[in-house]
Amino acid sequence: MKIVNRVLLTNDDGFDAPGLALLAQAAEEIAEEVWIVAPSQDKSGVANSLSMREPVRVVSRGVRHFAVYGTPRRLRGFRHPPSHEGYTAGPGAVGHQ
Repeated sequence: MKIVNRVLLTNDDGFDAPGLALLAQAAEEIAEEVWIVAPSQDKSGVANSLSMREPVRVVSRGVRHFAVYGTPRRLRGFRHPPSHEGYTAGPGAVGHQ
């Protein structure tokens, strides 16, 4: 039996960041549903910016996995809010160059 219903994972390092994949594996051990919604490419340093001129596009990358073309701030506002959220720390947050 899983201990939580739904977990949302996101980051600003991009959908293909290795930390996000590792966190998803761990989350699948404890959650009924693991949702990943992350920028299509690395958006480090612009997490709170808001894309005004580029359209926001969402591309399915698997079951409950979505890459968003736009800024990380656009990832907020789900219809079915998660019971838990997880965020990955990118290389810059842990002192890597």
